[in-house]
Amino acid sequence: MKNDRRDALTLAQNLRAGHLVEVWVPDEAHEAMRDLVRLRALARRDLRRARQQLQSFLLRHGLSYAGTSWSHGHRGWLADLKFAHPAQHLVLQEFVHRIERAEELCGRVDQAIVDLLPAWTLGPVVEALQALRGVSVVNAATLVAEVGCFSRFEHPQRRRSH
Repeated sequence: MKNDRRDALTLAQNLRAGHLVEVWVPDEAHEAMRDLVRLRALARRDLRRARQQLQSFLLRHGLSYAGTSWSHGHRGWLADLKFAHPAQHLVLQEFVHRIERAEELCGRVDQAIVDLLPAWTLGPVVEALQALRGVSVVNAATLVAEVGCFSRFEHPQRRRSH
């Protein structure tokens, strides 16, 4: 059953009552930056998983590093590990390669975000957010890419309803 007339009437009533909320439609460049920061989130998640899987593998074999994980010393310790069976050594190498590839992807994506900021219309907002202590360029870019144009909110409390 077509409801065009009824829907139009409902929309008109909601508009008159002030119940409709304005929608901000991001441009193509903004959507591209949003895709990039979401790729970064996926890359970071993959890196975390790869590290956890390597740690689980090592714990199953009764191995744990006493110092700081993923430091230079930890990586040297991983490189020096020897297993009785060649298959286990291959598993260790593949886990390490997965971690290295994930770290490389994270680095490439972080650099791409930095490189694309000057051409992005919301780049100045990202720079302004970095003035806050502890807010890195990548964190600021992620926030701006996900939220969009902050000026569309009349008041900070209005952010919750969008």
